[in-house]
Amino acid sequence: MNNTKKIYFIGYFILYPIIFLISFFTWMYFIKDNKLFTVIQDCLAILGIYYLMTSFLFLWYLPKQNKEK
Repeated sequence: MNNTKKIYFIGYFILYPIIFLISFFTWMYFIKDNKLFTVIQDCLAILGIYYLMTSFLFLWYLPKQNKEK
C-alpha cells in the first residue's frame, strides 16, 4: 500500500468518522438536548452504514486503481 492509499484509508476510516462523531454528538446532545442513549444509537447506526459503504467502495476502487498502474 503506497502513501496515497494510506492517507485515503486514514481519512475515510479514522479521521472522518471521528469528526462526524464529535460534531453529531455535540449537535444532538448539547445543542438540541436529546437523550444520550438516542444520540449514541443514531450516531453508531449512521457510522455503521458509512463503514459498510466505504468498505465496499474501497474493495471496488483499489483493485481497479492497481490495474491502471
